[in-house]
Amino acid sequence: MSVELTRVPHTLRRSVYSTAGWLVCSVLVALAYWGTMRPDLLLWPGKQTHGHTTAAVAALTFDDGPHPLWTPLLADTLERHGARGTFFLVGAEAMRYPELVVRLARAGHQVASHSYSHPYPNLTRRSRAEINAEIQQSLKVLRQLTDQPVYDFRPPGGALDQTMIDALRAHDLRVAMWSYNTADWSSPAPGVTAARMQAHLRPGVVMLLHQRENTVPALEDFFMQGGKTGYTFLTLNALWQTGLHAPGRGQVDGEP
Repeated sequence: MSVELTRVPHTLRRSVYSTAGWLVCSVLVALAYWGTMRPDLLLWPGKQTHGHTTAAVAALTFDDGPHPLWTPLLADTLERHGARGTFFLVGAEAMRYPELVVRLARAGHQVASHSYSHPYPNLTRRSRAEINAEIQQSLKVLRQLTDQPVYDFRPPGGALDQTMIDALRAHDLRVAMWSYNTADWSSPAPGVTAARMQAHLRPGVVMLLHQRENTVPALEDFFMQGGKTGYTFLTLNALWQTGLHAPGRGQVDGEP
């Protein structure tokens, strides 16, 4: 009986320690993944970008594209409601639809870079030379088409590493993330996206959207449901200038 009594606690302790070890490892892996792929969760301080202001201003940003149908419809909706947006364009797609890039710039929207080819899953698995090529090619295309400087870069998938940060600093670019991810990429009903936008609207917020079919009616629903009431929607470049602190080009907000 005494032998059994001593064995049971030892077995239980070993089982508890083993389970706890697995749980800790799982949590660490999850944190590492979400910190890398989801900067909007604030697990990478300094990589998230938002306006530091108490004014009723916000930024609507649109990744991917330009798309021959959805991009002009999104721009039309913004302009109809007196808003301006920031369009993070893929250089290769800008080459296919140069007239859309020109149209955005002429209407007062901000044209920004989302890399040249939007490599899958992101740029962090590429060499330093490949990262530099993605940045340089996209800048060349966008600058030539708009005849304007490009200030902001949003990495594909929102994934960053030190090599990318160094490359973006070398090109005098800001790392433009977001405060709220609408998850419109998963094609929810337009009303769902509009409701999410309305619920998360606050001073200085930077909303992540995409140039997709379902986002067009969602944006219209947002404005029609009162999303614009009391708020001015600015480009990112204008939003930084309204804040109490605006991160300068060539630095990541919060980085030394």
